Amino acid sequence: MNAPSSAQTRNNRKVTIALVETAASPLPAMPQAPFGALLVCLAPRPDEKSVRSLARKLLEAGCGWATLHGGKHTPRLHQWFDDAIVEYQLKQDRNAELMTSGETEDSLEEAMRDAVWFGFPAYDQPYAELLVLILGPHPDGLQARSAALAQTVEQE
Repeated sequence: MNAPSSAQTRNNRKVTIALVETAASPLPAMPQAPFGALLVCLAPRPDEKSVRSLARKLLEAGCGWATLHGGKHTPRLHQWFDDAIVEYQLKQDRNAELMTSGETEDSLEEAMRDAVWFGFPAYDQPYAELLVLILGPHPDGLQARSAALAQTVEQE
């Protein structure tokens, strides 16, 4: 894992951008709860067990919203996250909440916009912090590009 980088969004949210090779990789220090997350899945074929485990780790750390960006894998990511959340609610904490969003056809910029501007409960203030977790093989410059997007993406 590369050292996480950070940025500040136009709506004053602190963003931590971290690269991990797999969903089973050690995660960086989590933001202060409650927080939002953007999972950018670049893995050629995500693994259900490790993605479900990742969803649980985020839920346990206080993540209340996760925008999922995985191209054609986005529906699978949603299903695995939602299954992990329901299982956690049934077995651990019935009051735990983690909402998910994201569309198959969304670009990275659209997913970032969703996470930065809309990834928080409608009835509450935006989460002060956002974790951008990039999963899979990392093209050069993706961490810097993600930081730049987080800083500049505008609300539609």
